[in-house]
Amino acid sequence: MKLFKVFLLLTLLIYTASCATVREDYPEPEPGYASAPGASGPLADLESTFGARHGSKKSGFMLLENNQEALTWRLALIDEARHSLDVQYFLWYADDIGDLILRRCLDAANRGVRVRLIADGLILIGEGKTIAALDTYPNVDVRIFNPFEQKRANRSLKNYQTLERFNYRMHNKLIVADNHATIMGGRNLGNEYFGLNQTYNFLDLDVLGLGPAARQMSDIFDHFWNSKWVVPGYAYAGEVPEGYLQKQEQALNESLKASKVLVDFPVEPQNWADQLKSLPAKLKIGTSRRVYDILEDETIDQRMATELPEFSKTARKELLIANAYLIPDDSMLEEAA
Repeated sequence: MKLFKVFLLLTLLIYTASCATVREDYPEPEPGYASAPGASGPLADLESTFGARHGSKKSGFMLLENNQEALTWRLALIDEARHSLDVQYFLWYADDIGDLILRRCLDAANRGVRVRLIADGLILIGEGKTIAALDTYPNVDVRIFNPFEQKRANRSLKNYQTLERFNYRMHNKLIVADNHATIMGGRNLGNEYFGLNQTYNFLDLDVLGLGPAARQMSDIFDHFWNSKWVVPGYAYAGEVPEGYLQKQEQALNESLKASKVLVDFPVEPQNWADQLKSLPAKLKIGTSRRVYDILEDETIDQRMATELPEFSKTARKELLIANAYLIPDDSMLEEAA
């Protein structure tokens, strides 16, 4: 029975993918990189004040432990961005939270902010027209990681998706605003990650970073943005039907207006001056090092699997780990002992 269910799932995925296949003849996207830290704006002022007190090489960090502050600070960074906004997520659901974050990203684009979005292709199967339309939004660029629908005849990768390759998913979760502030790790974008699902919810943990830590996250974002593992949004459609983008945006607005779970989170962008002013006193001061899996032509160098155990060996008094999937092996336990 289990084998039958797996076979049925794969059959449905293949059928769905055939309805919205990535074009084989799309032009390769130009390489793109994070903007320099914005010279002006609320986040620039915030880091300037922080750097004057703690030095330019230090970052400030704050754990986002409860769901409300996790969403509040995501909205704050998006709303206060003035120059650039990079958003990368594994799961981005089309529910209340997913729609709210998307709406605020579009609002940022309307202010003239350069917005780049990366999402994993796993739950976006069959959404090709919508992705292509979003990629036409002014100041917005979209890329999708390892979409199941793609045939890569004109690329250096295999011609067709395989089950092994399909199993490679991008679990990154980060926001970088004006290259000054970032939120990394923890929650995907969906109701259940912020305590708003009526049936079930997850407990999770994020980190807000200010200063050099934001530039480190930009390096990770750029690595994925320029990888051959992602395809641009325009690869899904040669031409978006006239008026389709406007209809999608209208549907997005109507969905948010009718939401019954976002009563504590206004749809319209807010002024977060008071929250930004109080933030420096809450930050822990330190430095960070980025570790991430490296994308290669046909495989992924999974460095997290080797770096995390090595990192644990540096502990002398205490090691605190919050992770749903980390299973220590014998050598890691021996080192800890």
